[in-house]
Amino acid sequence: VNYVYYGNPYPLLRIPADPARLKEPAAYEAYTCLAPGTRLAQQQFDRGPDGALLYGWKTNTQLVRQDQQARLIASRRIVANESLLNLRDIDSGKTVQAHGGSVYWNGYRNRWVMITVESYGSTSLLGEIWYAEADTPLGPWVYARKVVTHDKYSFYNPKHHPMFDKDLGRIMFFEGTYTTTFSGNPDPTPRYDYNQVMYQLDLSDPRLALPVAIYQSTAGAEAAARLAPKTSPNERPSTVARRAAFFAPDREGIATLPVYEEYNFKNGQTLRVGSGGQPPDPAGAQPLFFILPADIKDYTSATTPLYELLAEGGAARVYSTDPRSPGGRSRWTSKVLGRVWKNPASLVLW
Repeated sequence: VNYVYYGNPYPLLRIPADPARLKEPAAYEAYTCLAPGTRLAQQQFDRGPDGALLYGWKTNTQLVRQDQQARLIASRRIVANESLLNLRDIDSGKTVQAHGGSVYWNGYRNRWVMITVESYGSTSLLGEIWYAEADTPLGPWVYARKVVTHDKYSFYNPKHHPMFDKDLGRIMFFEGTYTTTFSGNPDPTPRYDYNQVMYQLDLSDPRLALPVAIYQSTAGAEAAARLAPKTSPNERPSTVARRAAFFAPDREGIATLPVYEEYNFKNGQTLRVGSGGQPPDPAGAQPLFFILPADIKDYTSATTPLYELLAEGGAARVYSTDPRSPGGRSRWTSKVLGRVWKNPASLVLW
């Protein structure tokens, strides 16, 4: 079924792509955690037998905006790791309140990309523009980079125009409304105020090597667990749903080191941290993902150590952001491979 998705910026509302259905309120679906047929004011949540919060496409049900989600967490109606919308600054880890924007597929990154304006930003009420990317239109949208700032000036309703993209989307163009409205600035820019301004963004800039979801999954019942990013738009989980273990760039960024893997069904996965093109990087091998060095001194508060846990006298290895041994068993040793970005939620999106 083809759908029309409405995103501002999160595409949480859809309807079948049939002109005759557009005028039918009952045909619209919201991706929400509320019980089917309810509104937020009723405070009824869709939970499974185990108590887990259930998100899904539901008709006649209200969606939950990011600001509403924050209030639900503050009132303890849901817990933080049940949240769907977790956009935050890659450097500080602080929440970015997305106000409006757009989401489109990007062939250069092989992912969905978002351009959004922040509500109540540090320099302007509606003027700071952020870039983010995710594996699905629904996310996980987590780590973002501020790409434009307007000091005490508004730049709202930003929109990416994919018809202007160059080099499969390596070069993006987006525009927004540049105005003193809502800014409190008494000095409008001559000839530009309340006008549309277009920006160009080059995604090959290493500052835009954002952390992507690194999933932990199995290829089959007999296989050991494996960490890997999603590598194809058509990739689907083969036997079990995937949950992001943590986030890390899948391309070289600022101060990052490549991580290579060896994998077999018997011993599972072995990760080796390379040195950025120098030995012991395997000849011709492609990095699985990138991490920050373990001894980096100016690491961001959004990051956490990635541990390699090794069973004493065996070849079994486990990679985790939790330094505790698997199942509380003894005779495991651990070392820090580097630093990765935290996963703030426990949701399974695909």
